[in-house]
Amino acid sequence: MTTESYKHYQDDASLEYVCPICSPQAESDSENDSDFTERLVQLCKDNPKNIIAAHLNINSMKTKYTLLNQILHQRLADILVTGEIKLDHTFSDSIFDTEYFDAIERKKGGGLMIYIRLDFPSRRASETEAEVIEAINIELQLKDKKWLLMAAYKPLSMSNTIFSDDIVKSIDKGYICAESLLLLGDLNYNMLIPSKCAPLSEVCDIFDLKNLVKEPTCYTKHSEPSLVDVILTNKPRSFKGTLVYDTGLSDVHRLIACVMKIEAPPIPTGMMTYRSYRKLDCQALNKDISNAPFHVASVFEDIDDTYWFNDKLFNNIIDEHIPVKNVNISV
Repeated sequence: MTTESYKHYQDDASLEYVCPICSPQAESDSENDSDFTERLVQLCKDNPKNIIAAHLNINSMKTKYTLLNQILHQRLADILVTGEIKLDHTFSDSIFDTEYFDAIERKKGGGLMIYIRLDFPSRRASETEAEVIEAINIELQLKDKKWLLMAAYKPLSMSNTIFSDDIVKSIDKGYICAESLLLLGDLNYNMLIPSKCAPLSEVCDIFDLKNLVKEPTCYTKHSEPSLVDVILTNKPRSFKGTLVYDTGLSDVHRLIACVMKIEAPPIPTGMMTYRSYRKLDCQALNKDISNAPFHVASVFEDIDDTYWFNDKLFNNIIDEHIPVKNVNISV
């Protein structure tokens, strides 16, 4: 547990902390009572060099993020999406800092968070994000290809028309950034029953998307198991396998994961410098750049002085909105 996490638990007496190492796991009907990461560990052993992306509708991260961090600390996924995190302003962003990942959060509705390896070249493509659906879009450079990673959650109350219009516009914009698309999320359409997933199936037909998940992902007490958590892509041949299993961290949802054929770069060690896009507001950044007094550079007669002034001014704005951070990464 980080210092920030410890202080957060001290300040809020309503939170109950259970040490994932010292304390036994609570009894559950999970497939792996002994170790909720066991299946992911095996997936990593079977695919030691490949990129693994995972998603879990965690249904409140409030008392679970220390357990979730085990997945990140053990580096069992290169990309991890969590839905319905249900966090409020009392949670400091710093408690989600991890050694190997950058966390990007969208505080809307139930809330979404994406963890992405720090050494993956990426940026938040907020200009392509859905307006109504809870979504985070990330432009990723994986080897020689650009990918658009979309994390999404559709509430049950959202109408089919609003969903279809919103997701189609978002994907259309996304294809401007990248030709390859990977969408992970709980879209609340049961893909096991054609009559209950028609709107999503139509979207898949429009963009030639395939769902890599083939088995139920949601188990509730009073209904049949359903497949509502999906991994959609227009490049199914870029993947070599999927995993669905119960971690015990969510009330009714299984964790879903996919293995890409693309190999992940070795995790660097030592001091690493990177820019954090977590709090980037593209509109605010563009506004500050537009309002910057670049015209002042005209007072300089020397072209080198003009360049120095403009470069310094521009980089100061970038540093404010996309700060440079250092992290010490150990094996």
